[in-house]
Amino acid sequence: MGALLRSALLLALLAPAPAAGDAFLNGGFEDGLTGWQVRNPSGTFRVEATNAEKAGGRASAHAVKTGGMAADALAGAVSTPPAGGRLTISARVKGKDLANAWLKFLVFDGSGNPLVPDCDLRMLRGTFDWTTVERTFEIPEEAARAEVVLLLYLSGEAWLDDVRVFPPETRPRKPLDRRTAKWLDDHAAKVATLAFDGPHDDLAPLARAIGDARIVQLGEQSHGDGATFLAKARIARFLHEKLGFGVLAFESGLFECDRANEMLRAGRPKEAMHASVFPIWRVEETLPLFEHMAKAAGGDRPLLLAGFDLRGSGKLAADFPGRLVSFLGPPGTVEASDLAALSRLNALLEADPYLPPEEERAAGLAALDRLEALLAAGRDRLVATQGEAETAFFERCLGNFRRREAFEKAKTDPSFGRWGASNLRDARMAENLAWLAEVRHPGKKIIVWAATMHQARALDEISIGGNAKFYDGCEGMGEAVAARFGRAVFTIGFLAHHGTAGTFAPRFRLEEPREDSFEDVFYRYGAPYLFLDLERAGPLDGPGYASPMSYDRGIRARWPKVLDAFFYVEEMSATRYVGE
Repeated sequence: MGALLRSALLLALLAPAPAAGDAFLNGGFEDGLTGWQVRNPSGTFRVEATNAEKAGGRASAHAVKTGGMAADALAGAVSTPPAGGRLTISARVKGKDLANAWLKFLVFDGSGNPLVPDCDLRMLRGTFDWTTVERTFEIPEEAARAEVVLLLYLSGEAWLDDVRVFPPETRPRKPLDRRTAKWLDDHAAKVATLAFDGPHDDLAPLARAIGDARIVQLGEQSHGDGATFLAKARIARFLHEKLGFGVLAFESGLFECDRANEMLRAGRPKEAMHASVFPIWRVEETLPLFEHMAKAAGGDRPLLLAGFDLRGSGKLAADFPGRLVSFLGPPGTVEASDLAALSRLNALLEADPYLPPEEERAAGLAALDRLEALLAAGRDRLVATQGEAETAFFERCLGNFRRREAFEKAKTDPSFGRWGASNLRDARMAENLAWLAEVRHPGKKIIVWAATMHQARALDEISIGGNAKFYDGCEGMGEAVAARFGRAVFTIGFLAHHGTAGTFAPRFRLEEPREDSFEDVFYRYGAPYLFLDLERAGPLDGPGYASPMSYDRGIRARWPKVLDAFFYVEEMSATRYVGE
């Protein structure tokens, strides 16, 4: 049982029957603690309404805990949650010396059993000023009651204010002019759903736009775009099942993604996900895709996992030195001191910032030199015993290791300039993707999963906040990939009109898009999901505002030069991490 669910069960046991009515009539604590309950099993917890500190209005709740492991809580009841519907919970919170605290939304059935394991609005630790916390929850059909709970373990102080519970925002839609609406009728394809399973006839327009492209790149604004991940996972399944794509390449470590195929073939998709990709993609929205790959792994048309990043990303990254030694030959072929030095450097590379002791860095690089020389000297023997593909794979991984060390070092070296370290990484990612296409998986069609920033071309066409030189000096992976593969690459950027984003970082609401931006026009058109082939962008062609590169609403470009298509999601949702 997960820690979150254990906490919910503990609170359920501590909680008396909820008071009648909606506690959030007093979400600003203007009427003291009316409608709220204080639960003090530790005997060290006290709560008062105070006007000495508040986020807004005249008061807030001030909670103080001086010690004890018991779960003390300030809870406000939502007596009639919309079963089968959705609720957005919003609050302002401030902390001082909090050792371990949480703001949670708990939903119970009629017997008092908790229904939503992923119930956190925010973990609260340390000292911080007033912060807005907001998240939208799906309410199960069995829901009978719910609570917003400020939960404190150990010690610390917290202030709570402006607690609101409301249906997800509905925004007015300004009518579109007839010409634009007609153009969208003719050119934009309405997508029916983001659900992973089921038919995908509604994605047929993507197939027509992609045509004979061998590499399809699926971007994302940032790394907390839950709805975008749902859309990308569904598109990846469509590309695999309907268009014959056979490789899914993540912006994650080349070594660990390749080796995680062993786990997929063994029917262990969740383990493969944690072993391979960065934590930002170990989420509920991508897990069905890993399950799909595991099911397909034993058939004659697998969807193979690959990575093209020089950085380590998954749990298997730590295995690289040992597996390299096993590949190079029998025990004694590699000096134990070299394995130790390389393993130590591998661990040091995970620090951010990377500031290794110079003696350990030098020892690790010297060991890398000797291992590369050992592989080169014994290459014919290795090809004869291990095969050309495996030999080339470890050569590539060794090269990645050296390039990664240079990249991490450059991040703390101001002489590289603003984009210097980023350029080193993007150049190697472009080389790795080309190697996947031409050497590791020749002839296979490849889906590329990464941030749009890495996939976009013609960065000099983009202006951010009125700064047309924002990307001056930036040499992105997308430009190199486009130069190498030309029309064989098709790149899709993803947009959202409103909603919440984030995974580990604080979740946040997207800003309102600019009037007549792509997001605004799509929203006014009224379809929740749209696909637009930018090559046919007609009246929407030319400089225009859109936010496929980040959540910044001030991004403007001639988008057909930068991307090939937009996929629009009306409401963004934050991702939900999947524990091991």
